[in-house]
Amino acid sequence: MIPSTNLFDIIHSLTASEKRYFKIFSSTHVIGTKNNYEKLFNAICELPANQPYNEAAFKKKLSGKTWAKNFAVEKKFLEDILMKAMRAYNAEKSAEGALNDIIANVHFLYNKGLLNAASKELKKGIELGEEMENLPGLIILYQLKLNLTRVTQTASDIKTADEDLESETRILRMLDTERKVVHARRKIYNFYISGQLSKKLSEINVLVSELEHLEASQYLTYKARMSLFFLRAMIAEKDGRFTDAMKQYEEANAIWKKNELKLNESYSNLRMILSNYLVCAHAAERFDVYPSIIEQLESFPMENIKDQANTFFRAKGSRLLYLLNTSDKSGSEKLVKEIEDGLIKFQQQISRHDVVHMYTNLSLLLFLTHNYEKLVEVLTHTFAVIGRDEKMYQQLSDLRFLEIMAHFSLKNYELLDYQLRNTDRWLREHKLNEPFTDALIKSIPGMRTRSRLDNIKTQIAEQECSITYQLLKALVLEWLEFNLPLQANARNINASHPA
Repeated sequence: MIPSTNLFDIIHSLTASEKRYFKIFSSTHVIGTKNNYEKLFNAICELPANQPYNEAAFKKKLSGKTWAKNFAVEKKFLEDILMKAMRAYNAEKSAEGALNDIIANVHFLYNKGLLNAASKELKKGIELGEEMENLPGLIILYQLKLNLTRVTQTASDIKTADEDLESETRILRMLDTERKVVHARRKIYNFYISGQLSKKLSEINVLVSELEHLEASQYLTYKARMSLFFLRAMIAEKDGRFTDAMKQYEEANAIWKKNELKLNESYSNLRMILSNYLVCAHAAERFDVYPSIIEQLESFPMENIKDQANTFFRAKGSRLLYLLNTSDKSGSEKLVKEIEDGLIKFQQQISRHDVVHMYTNLSLLLFLTHNYEKLVEVLTHTFAVIGRDEKMYQQLSDLRFLEIMAHFSLKNYELLDYQLRNTDRWLREHKLNEPFTDALIKSIPGMRTRSRLDNIKTQIAEQECSITYQLLKALVLEWLEFNLPLQANARNINASHPA
């Protein structure tokens, strides 16, 4: 059985304040000078977060420690007490946790017969629940209040009992409305991700029309309203109406900012709103909106390593897209360094597909800014991540040509004969070659001769290519115009078509 990495993953996801809280929490019940589980906690903290957890090597490292003899027991005990500490930490930090604590307090006080104190807690909990729109919590609180009324039977309680029943009914209607909207959004989202949206238009229109009358309803919660924005944005985006989709995300962002509790607790939701907004802005070629949105993304507080990784990928990836799609390339060297560091730091939190996507865009930026030495270095990392994944072979074919052009620009001519033969063979093996790639491979050796260059440019410009190689063709033509060394070098490479 492969050892679980749960404990390692949990500990390395903690923020500095969460780790500090755990140490304070664990110090409240010390056995001897220091608990064994706290020693294990410190030992795991010292392991590199950016390397996979190797339990066999870790246990060997601890073999000389007397407290580590019962490793499995200490590991299980540490995981249990760590989760208990984090539940307490989150209860103190979040409104959700505070409401759960109030509900627990009411139960305790009610069971002890301390009805006045229970009543005060109930009032405080209902106010917080209403502000949060925590409908399940409010239903529990109103049921507790009605139970309390049956016991106390004071004049004031009896007088407000009917109002409490009406409030409970209102909350149940809000919950039902929210359920309908969220259910519709999820159903349409399933159509969206499965590629069935255009085929299910009649069904979608029925769903949307059923929700239209809810817009002005007093029972429409924040969550339901946000779901409607996402729903409309999805349909508009799939329909190619990217500006309309952007407007939906703008309204969602505006409503989110007005809700103080959501502002403090739902940054992950806003990251998604702003990320979707940037996707639509990219499709609509509205790169002017990028800088302000990216600044907003980078301003969010980050409670844990997941938030850090998410913000890194969204913000730095968007900055990268902005530089790729505008003439402004200032700050590119700094961004390259930040992205490289981030990809190392967050390699466990970012999917392999997203890592390749970011490395590919980074390679394009380095190519466009003519930083060929760095490009060769980044491409080496990219090829290693892609490996033998056939789903990424089309992407890999473009990157191979970027590497060839980089070595040409660096005058590493001795590598080109091998690279050209190898790339030609690889393309044919995987049926990715076409007349454009054949012509490009044949023409590259001759590009060193000034007299042949103009003819080569014309041939490549006029050569038809499939849509999959349109970007590569554009990159080759730009490279030929701007950066290609025109003077012949004393060394020669084979000018014939690679075997």
